[in-house]
This record gives sequence, C-alpha cells and structure tokens, in this order.
Amino acid sequence: MSDVPEASVHSEDSSGNGRLDSWKEIGAYLKRDVTTVRRWEKREGLPVHRHLHDRRDSVYAYRNEIDEWWQKRRNHVAEKTSNDATISGNGRERIAWSVAAVLLIAALASAATLAVKSFSAAAPGAAEVRFSIQPPDGTTFGTVTLSPDGRLLAFTASTRDGPSRLYVRPLRSLTPQTLPGTEGAAFPFWAPDGQSIGFFARGSLQRISVSGGTPRILCDAPDGRGGAWNAEGIIIFSPSRESGLSKVLASGGTAAPVTTVDHPAERGHVWPHFLPDGRHFLYLADSADVEHHHLFASALGSHERKEIMPLASNATYTRDGYMLFARDRRLIAQRFDTTRLELTGDPVPIADQVRQAVGQDHMTDFAVSTNVLMYRSLRTAATELVWRDRADRRSAFVNTPAEYSEPTLSPDQTRIAIDVFDPRPSPLFGFNLARVTSDIWILDASSGRAARFTFDPGADFDPVWSPSGDRIVFSSNRRGPLDLYQKRVSGDASEELLLESALSKHAQSWSPDGRVLVYATFEPATKTDLWMLPMTGDRTPVPLLRTAFNEEQASISPDGRWFAYTADDSGRDEVYVQPFPPSGAKWQISTGGGGDARWRADGRELFYIADDRRLMAVAIKAGAAFEPGATTPVFDSGMPPHWGEARNHYDVSRDGKRFLFMTPVDDDRSAPFTVVVNWPHIMSR
Repeated sequence: MSDVPEASVHSEDSSGNGRLDSWKEIGAYLKRDVTTVRRWEKREGLPVHRHLHDRRDSVYAYRNEIDEWWQKRRNHVAEKTSNDATISGNGRERIAWSVAAVLLIAALASAATLAVKSFSAAAPGAAEVRFSIQPPDGTTFGTVTLSPDGRLLAFTASTRDGPSRLYVRPLRSLTPQTLPGTEGAAFPFWAPDGQSIGFFARGSLQRISVSGGTPRILCDAPDGRGGAWNAEGIIIFSPSRESGLSKVLASGGTAAPVTTVDHPAERGHVWPHFLPDGRHFLYLADSADVEHHHLFASALGSHERKEIMPLASNATYTRDGYMLFARDRRLIAQRFDTTRLELTGDPVPIADQVRQAVGQDHMTDFAVSTNVLMYRSLRTAATELVWRDRADRRSAFVNTPAEYSEPTLSPDQTRIAIDVFDPRPSPLFGFNLARVTSDIWILDASSGRAARFTFDPGADFDPVWSPSGDRIVFSSNRRGPLDLYQKRVSGDASEELLLESALSKHAQSWSPDGRVLVYATFEPATKTDLWMLPMTGDRTPVPLLRTAFNEEQASISPDGRWFAYTADDSGRDEVYVQPFPPSGAKWQISTGGGGDARWRADGRELFYIADDRRLMAVAIKAGAAFEPGATTPVFDSGMPPHWGEARNHYDVSRDGKRFLFMTPVDDDRSAPFTVVVNWPHIMSR
C-alpha cells in the first residue's frame, strides 16, 4: 500500500468540488481507519470542517486541502527523521524549542541590524529576514506602498475619531513622519524617482513631496481606486470603482480616458500598475458578478488589451521578473514575460492568509519592491454569532466560527435566518473568482438549533422575512445573475421565482403591510439603485431611488412610513432617511461616514455602523414628522459599514437592548505588517 493518498486517481464527487462528506470517506481517501484520521484531526491539524449544527460525525473535508496537509506532514516527518530518528518525544520538544529560540534571536538581531543600517539589495543567495511593523501609537493601518528602491514606506493610518493621514517612514527608522495637509488620504503610490507620492483625498487625485510641503491637486477623482506613475510624468489612475482608467500629467491638468469598461460584464477598472517600459500596464477589471473579475494588460495609446488571467486581486510586477497577486488568501509569485504579456512557470505561494481589505474592491494588503516585501495576514476570515448588549457584554450564540453573514431576526424574534458560506472556494462572497457556495439556515433564537433552509449548489443569501414571518425572500445565482426567490418557512414548500432578469438583484427589506419588497441592483449608467417589487398583481418593478450615485442597504421603518439607506452622493457612504415612498424630503443621519442602518421595533431608534466601526444609536422623536435626535456611540462593533458584499452585519432585539452580530474572529485592524527583506530567496527554496 502506498503511503501517499493517490489524489490523482480518485474521481470527483457528484458536486464537482472534490469534497469528502464523512469520516469514512476521509479515512478511505487517506487509506487509514476512522480512528486514525480523527486522531490526526485532533493532534496534527488534519483540515476537517464541521457543519453549522456541529454534530461530531457531521464533517466534511476537501481533497486539495488534505493533499496539501499530507505533503506538509510527510516533509515534516522526513525532516525530523533525518535530524535524529532516536530523539524521544520530550527531548524532541526541548530541542525544537531551543532551536526555535536561537533562530528567533538571530532573526531579530539580523532584522534590527538591517533596519538600522540599510535596506539595499542583499547579497545573492542571502536568506530572507522577517520582522513586523506596527502603526503609529493610537492609529490603525490603512494601505501601504514601498518606494521603488525599497528604502521608504508610505502608508495611511487613522485614529478612532480622526481622518486618515499620509505618513512616510524610512525602513531603517522607527519614527514615521506625518505629511501635513493629507487628511482623508487613501491608496498612496510612488513617483518612479521616489521623491513624491500620489494619493487620493477629498474627491481628488493629489501629489506631495516626501519632504512635506503643501499637497498639489492634480485632477478630480471622486472615489479613487489606485494609481501608477511612469518615468515620463504620466499618471494612470482609477477615478472611481465604476469607471475606466484615466491619465493625467504629474504636473496636473485635464484627465483623459485610457480604458473603457465593458458593460454589463464589468463594473469598473481598478488598481493600475505600470510595467517597466512605462507604457504597458496591468489593471483589474472588477465586476458585480463574482465570475467576471479578470486581470488585463494594456498600453498607453492603445485600445487593445490582453487578458492575463481570471483574478480578484491587485497585481504587481517586480524587476526580478515576478508578478505578485493574491488567490484563495495566499500571496502568489509567478514569472511574467513582459514582452509576450504572459505568465510563465508555476505559481509559488509566498505568504498565507493575506488580508484582503473589506469594501476596497479586492485590494490585497501587500507591497513589494525589488528586495523588500510587505504583507498583512489574518488567521481567519471567519465570524462568530454573538449577542452583545449596550455595554458590549457578550454571549456567544453559536460557538463554532464559520463564514456567517446577514443575521436577520424573524418578526416575532423567535428565529434567525442567516447565510452560511462554504469556506471553499470563496472565503467571502465577492473576494474570489470561483462560483460561491452558500445556503440560508434558520436558527432557533433560544436554543441555537439550526435547520438548513436552502439546498441549491449555488449561492443563496440576502434573507428577508415576510411581515407575518411565514416566508423568506432571498437572492440566488442558481441561474446565473442573482434572482429573487421566496419560500415558506414551514413544511416542504417549493421555492418560487419572484423576479428574473439579466441584472443581479439583492433582497433588502419588506414593507410592514406586506405589499412591497425593496431590492438593490446595479446598472452601469446609474450604479447601485433601489427598486420596489409589488408582492401582488403583475409584480412589475418600479424605481425607489435611481440616481447617478450608489444607493443600497435599504431598511423600511416598522411603521412603513420611512426608509433608511446608504448612499455616496456626498463623496462617501452616509446613512440617509426618506419618506417611503419618496416625496422629496431627505435627512442625513451619519456625518462622518456610515452604513448598515437598522430600526428598533418601535421606530424610536435608528442604529448604524460608522466608518470608525462604532455602532451608533440615533434617537427618533415620536410624531407625525420625522425628527432625528441625539446620536450616541454604543460600542466598537469591530465591523466596517461594508463587509464583503454583506447587506447587514447585525440585527436588533425588539427593545433595542441587545444586538446579534457577526463578529470577526480576528480584528483586521490589529494585524501588523510583516516585512521580508530579500524576499526573492523564497523562490529559490
């Protein structure tokens, strides 16, 4: 019997995703008995997943993960055997810890020496050195970028109550310098000479010298999504997530279009990056549909483009000849031929669990120069279901972390509908390019007992309860674009297709009288809009809000007279309230950015999540007119107003005293950046 699982000769299961659906199947795949594989899971980290109801025997695993684990285990065993096959268990642990301590001290000493002396290119063949960088005291990191020579780091960071600012720090120094006048800065990028930095702030593209001075506005950029600067003084940039790329002189002037978005398959072009000739460039074509994210190469002065690969990440080319990008939470390096504009060789993982910033259109947290690499990792993107009171005292509702999303309480608050996303192939909806697998589950609010509600192999999510609590409307991509379905909660009722069209639709809110369902959809000309679907008659949709801006996250008030929503007509996402249906009146609820508004059951409070992630409570005065009162912070939710494609991150108890949150297991704000000096050495292993 072979000691290695023969993955290549096992046929895929009927779902086509390489899944093993029981301990018996896992044992058979590994050619071991069930007792052995259970022991391996407990003691050696065999990657086994459990379903939401968490019965001990209800497990599943993926063949590709099992193969990877087996190879690592095999290498580890071989390494230990070659070192000393006779070392006892306790002796092995002591020696391992001693070696680890020596290596750690040596690495820290080397890192300190490098940080103090120089970050110039290391000698050929020199091993990489790793260390961490924390943000300035009292701030959290935004995005980072390395100067072309790898000696300087530019980054954005923000305090809890203040805007982000741009900082510059030599990697050999421990003290960053704040660049004045850069309030609201986002997505910095370097000039090729390393003397200036481009960035976005207050609806414009700007530049500033690394030595300080006054920033110079170059042109308008309402919601910039990355830029690149070539040696001829041309900057290409993404003015907004829904636009094509534009170009402007580094001295400023009128911007001109460079690329054209291929509607309706694409939503916009983001994260441009110049190749070494300063003419060709890479960019990500973003899409409202997860299957249509692609990396392209094009050139200044040309309308032609070449698809490089399906991808949902920014990509960077280094002068060592590698392209770096993220896939399945791994940072990958692969050879790239800049003449043929083709990837060559095999992709090589160089970092695991890299963070992809939520709400930032697939931008992954890494920066690279010729010799220095920086990236930020998270242990997991899973969330927990947690009840939190107004003093932020917490009690876990479901103990097992998973990819939960959109917790929604039934009208009588005895049940909870929630999305549960399969951790493979996509950790969060919208982040990876493979088709997403998710289902809606219904949980008993008292016991936590769970029952699966949808069973289609596609993505079912966005649950909305009917006012009577007997039905749920949801979105599903089982036929391609997201369509709207409804299904009765009790019995063996079939799913009814409510609305089918070429545009994807996200269920949002159901009016208390049961007559209207509000949903969101994206159109290139008007971006994300809110529509009303009559639940009786011929069900012909009519617009609720359809402007040149984005409107989403709609929530109808309990009395059906108002609706809260998120819109970006001010230049950033804010929470607003209008009469339902609109009559011309409008109230801005948030003032420093926000989203994800939810009503208390009596309509006397409106909650939302601010840009600084605090849950905010707005008093609503009783009366015929809408009159918002004082706004009070409740607690730090740990969630940004937009998390992936989630419609809502929490729901509110009837009395407004408790909140059911999908709470991240890891707070992405606390993660430092890892710096790797001489990172190309990884490729020679």
